[in-house]
Amino acid sequence: MKIALFLINLLWCCCAAAQDITFSPLERRYELHEEQIRYVTQLPDRRLVVFTESTINLFNGGGFKTIDVDEKNVISLDQYTPYQYKGYLAGDGGNSIGF
Repeated sequence: MKIALFLINLLWCCCAAAQDITFSPLERRYELHEEQIRYVTQLPDRRLVVFTESTINLFNGGGFKTIDVDEKNVISLDQYTPYQYKGYLAGDGGNSIGF
């Protein structure tokens, strides 16, 4: 009897632990304009931000909005190396995105 209860419990735990998670790849057909992705992060409102070589792409679940990088307003960073590439949100309530 104890063995039967143990086996039923074990079977129930294995079934309960399994989760169905669906992953959908973001393909080029979803308007991502460049293939060289440098950084991906998530905004507080759950949108994804994809930083590429020359654009910033906001993904809201339905499509991408492309923001061109303004090369006129560049601030140099001391001791910057290409391996320190990281995106950030400015402290103005998330209205500015930089990298």
